[in-house]
Amino acid sequence: MLLTEALADNSEIVVVQGKDIHPYTQALEGFKSECDFKITTFFVESKLKKNREVLKKIKSKKPVLVLTIGLNATLLVKDEIDDIPILYCMVMNPEKHGLIESGHSNISGITLKVPAKTQLAQLAEVIPNIKKIGVIYNENNTGLLIEEGRRFLKDKNIDLVFENISLKKSVPKAARRLVKKGVDALWLPPDQTIVTIDSCKFLILLSIENNIALMTYAGSFVQAGALLSLSPDYFAVGAQAGEIAKDIIHNNNFPKESVITPKVVNLDMNLKTAKKIKINITDDLINSAKNIFE
Repeated sequence: MLLTEALADNSEIVVVQGKDIHPYTQALEGFKSECDFKITTFFVESKLKKNREVLKKIKSKKPVLVLTIGLNATLLVKDEIDDIPILYCMVMNPEKHGLIESGHSNISGITLKVPAKTQLAQLAEVIPNIKKIGVIYNENNTGLLIEEGRRFLKDKNIDLVFENISLKKSVPKAARRLVKKGVDALWLPPDQTIVTIDSCKFLILLSIENNIALMTYAGSFVQAGALLSLSPDYFAVGAQAGEIAKDIIHNNNFPKESVITPKVVNLDMNLKTAKKIKINITDDLINSAKNIFE
């Protein structure tokens, strides 16, 4: 097992944080709420030379565990440290960045991606009679997520209509094709090909003009006019990482999974949009939402 001797003698955790931004700070606070070990925090630098110095300092400390917050922090350490447990969080697509490959048996963490079945089950609760959901995606980015969604919806007798594109400029035409096919809702996955400021504005307007629900993965889109989103609670993600860290340190029990699903997700809803597209939102759904926009 990793660091058997160190686990007995060393109680310091090193945190490597990608940026000093609010979501990352929330995750760190959540981590600290569950894990009361001594913590030293480093930030990813913009210059390669400074990052090499950060890595040197981390190794000299010989911490019991390294927590990385954000993709840049995770990528900085994943190929440089192989004898210390690395726990990552606040990473959207870990499978795209070599975090589930063999050769990294000391790395595990919590993805920001909410499982497709969780998202789509929530959408079906909002629209109980839904029959057809449209999705635009890039197979190379979110193919696994979309396939998970297709399998889930097949069991529910709901059709998932695909538009697989490779260029950002293809989003408007793909979205219009989905509307023509009579979809009841659009599902926006966290796909870097699809998600731009312009494409999100277009999809929000298109959904409202055609009385179609738009489900996204971030509350900021709901505030801008999408109907609903499910997204991880950043503080809770950090707290979940803290629980895992304690299990590693106290029990030498490193997770078997290289990617762990967030335990707590927040539902955000836009009631103004719901009224525009003639969807009735029940009191139970409103009461369960983290944020309501009116």
